[in-house]
Amino acid sequence: MLAILATLVLVFWNPRGISNKELIFKNFLDQKEAVYAGVPESQTYRSSAELSDARWKWEGGAEGKPSEKGGKPSRGLGVFIDSSKVEGSLIHTGKYTMWHRLEMEDGTPLVVGVGYFPGAQGPKEHIKANKELTEMLARYNSEGSKVIFGGDLNAHTQANGDLTPTDHAGNMLLTTANNADMIILNHEKSLCSGGPSRVQVRKDGVQRSTIDYVMCSTNMVGQIESMNIDVDQMDSDHKPLVVTIKGITPRRPMVEARREVWDVRDIPSPPVESTGGKGDWSWVHASGTVRRLGQRHWRHNLSS
Repeated sequence: MLAILATLVLVFWNPRGISNKELIFKNFLDQKEAVYAGVPESQTYRSSAELSDARWKWEGGAEGKPSEKGGKPSRGLGVFIDSSKVEGSLIHTGKYTMWHRLEMEDGTPLVVGVGYFPGAQGPKEHIKANKELTEMLARYNSEGSKVIFGGDLNAHTQANGDLTPTDHAGNMLLTTANNADMIILNHEKSLCSGGPSRVQVRKDGVQRSTIDYVMCSTNMVGQIESMNIDVDQMDSDHKPLVVTIKGITPRRPMVEARREVWDVRDIPSPPVESTGGKGDWSWVHASGTVRRLGQRHWRHNLSS
């Protein structure tokens, strides 16, 4: 099969609730020609039917139920995959991360994960989140897979213009990445542009920081063309992270051929006398179609 695409675009973005930003975000993905979007803090609950369409398939990971008083779902994690451009399958979902396998034309799959880590004020939760991430990276790295992981990891590492000192959550994230031989793209100045990743306008001023990250396994660093922290926040306080991978072609899903079935009810039987007492039904055999009409069944004629 001839390669159609030579690049692959992935997006990671915290919308602070995707349901009311679905259309604008899908339009953004179209503009970037993305095939995958990891969405932390989706604030969704069993929303696959609502968010999926003929092109984009939504799969939810760990989600918080709506409150009994009718409040919106909390936290949440999910993924959009362009089912018209790439074969993708969910391979694992945990409390803090969610993982998909994207099939490539060269037969080497790309494992993509998205994460949503707790706020920095919860160090015990960060320990659990990094433990989960460490275990998953060890699994996929041991398989020799090419791995990319991104999301809202709520950690400060002074990346992309963030003046906030590196905190405990940041130190844990740096250690996790280093131990797993993962490269944090935010720190690669030759690849990463833009930032910081979060800009929030408050009454007391504008808060700027980088707490959203993308990292990749060392076996694919050479294929990262760029990572851009886009300026279009789409009414969120987080900016989308757009990663472009070169020299990699996603395998397109197979489209089943349509089978047309003719309506044979008004086609007369061949004259019996012209075929030695039996009708010639070879044309029905050739069509491969057997049709039941009320109490009459063509199979009776075919076997006679």
